[in-house]
Amino acid sequence: MKAYIKLEGNATNDDSKSLKELANLIRKDCDLSVEIEETKPESGGKDGGLAIAIAIA
Repeated sequence: MKAYIKLEGNATNDDSKSLKELANLIRKDCDLSVEIEETKPESGGKDGGLAIAIAIA
């Protein structure tokens, strides 16, 4: 079974942080594999990216 959680609209840094925290909780408490999908930074943006989705397997 796979589950997919994706943020719609414009993700903020707070949204991204919350989604990453959720992914970590799922990994730790449920012992499941979690992949994080991130957006690429816009030109002139900071390194890294915003987490916009997690896939749970």
